[in-house]
Amino acid sequence: MSERPDHSEEEGNAAVLQSQHKTVYVPFDQKREETTFTDQKREEKENKEFADFKKQDSSSSEPKQYPQSHITPANFNVREFNTNLTEFIRTLDDPRFSQVDQEYPMKEFTSIIGMITKSVNDYRQHTHDSQLQLEHLRERMKTIKESLHFSVSRQAMDLRAEDAHQTQEELDLTAKLTQLNAILAQAHADVTEALRLAAETQSLAIKSNIAADKAREETRRLEEEIEKRENAEKKKKEEDTRRKEEDKKRKEEEEKKLQEERQKKEEEWRKMESLQNEKMSQPYDSWIPVPYVHVNESGETEVTCIARGQPGHFDEHNVSCKVAKEMEGLITYQPNEELISHVIELSSQDGHNQLKHPIYVAIPHVLSRSTAQSKEAVVKAMVEGEWKDLPTRDVTFDTHKDTKFAQAEVRHLTTLLVMSRFKRDYITLMPNKACKAVSSFDQRITLDIEKDTLVKKEHFLLQVQPVDSGTLQDFRSRQPQGKSLLSSSSIVYTQWETIQFKKPIQHYTE
Repeated sequence: MSERPDHSEEEGNAAVLQSQHKTVYVPFDQKREETTFTDQKREEKENKEFADFKKQDSSSSEPKQYPQSHITPANFNVREFNTNLTEFIRTLDDPRFSQVDQEYPMKEFTSIIGMITKSVNDYRQHTHDSQLQLEHLRERMKTIKESLHFSVSRQAMDLRAEDAHQTQEELDLTAKLTQLNAILAQAHADVTEALRLAAETQSLAIKSNIAADKAREETRRLEEEIEKRENAEKKKKEEDTRRKEEDKKRKEEEEKKLQEERQKKEEEWRKMESLQNEKMSQPYDSWIPVPYVHVNESGETEVTCIARGQPGHFDEHNVSCKVAKEMEGLITYQPNEELISHVIELSSQDGHNQLKHPIYVAIPHVLSRSTAQSKEAVVKAMVEGEWKDLPTRDVTFDTHKDTKFAQAEVRHLTTLLVMSRFKRDYITLMPNKACKAVSSFDQRITLDIEKDTLVKKEHFLLQVQPVDSGTLQDFRSRQPQGKSLLSSSSIVYTQWETIQFKKPIQHYTE
């Protein structure tokens, strides 16, 4: 081996050679005469390693192939992808998508979410493919770098072995090696930056996919909210419809009930009027009277009531009548009313108290002759826990000439009694006719009603309470302000169905 020239200015420097196996240092600052036996051994070992590397590299005639991706969409364009993202953002900024109401464009929103998801998936696949290509490029550049290192280093070693005096060429090769190292380092940095950008791009794609998932979740939530709202509105409409139907049905029932009550009242009113003016005999006058008796506290037999039923439809043995004193505590009194009979209880032996054919029940009472001038007897029946007035007629029987009876029509076996009250006049008034109402108790008391005074047909009740000397004296003793009262007219009580009248009503008392 030849002797190396002396280069004191490069003392301490060395060229670094990297291979796939190990790192080799080539010294430049030692003279050939300073080369030892150890240096010779090291050079022989390096030559052997380089020969093995060349042999291994030349054994393959074809260049190394890297796998290529075939998944990337053929028509994918990054610029077009960014433009589409901008268009999607502008579309979703429309107020139609931010205001959730019944007319929300759910189909259009679902279609946009689908297009966004497809674009993000294509972009993510594209970035994944780019990252694989960059990884392959990085491996290839690393292999080339190592090959260049070995090639340049061996050339430098060969030149040094052939001519120890060509140190300048050796220095040039070292400079070239350094320049190549710098270029490769820059390329490596570029590849690293590209990998970083690819990773960021993939992260952005993942975030976009997450945003798309959130958008799909929001779409599902909006669909559920809209469906829930529609169901609530549907339920509300059904409830409103049901309520309206119930109100309509209730009004119809109330109207029907009012109509039945009006008809019933009209019928009772006609009976009241007919009883006032009744002079002719009735069919029940020829029916056989059936007396029911009881034993009083003195041990005497008294008539409890007398019943008359249509022959062939009335079984006197199926009906029982008894005095019910325990019911006297349940009586409710109206103003100026007084109990004038026993409380009697009618019942059926077979338990069927509802009668197919009405019967007429006459109850004895104790209304005096003097009181009868201003008062009348009225039969009351217990109906659903309340005392109801029944159309009443005064009757007499030849077998009981000294006893007064109050008779009423009964369709249901129940509890009955007789009350006394001031006489009442039941009058029906027509709106298109003039009328003069006269009290049956005191004909000096009259009411003049002109034509067209009433709005509709009117049922009018007139009741007169006389004020006698006894009543006047009692009033003066009870009320201090009544001491100077000398006399008073009768008290007139009226009951109307109509509240307002078209014309005033004239009241006269002589």
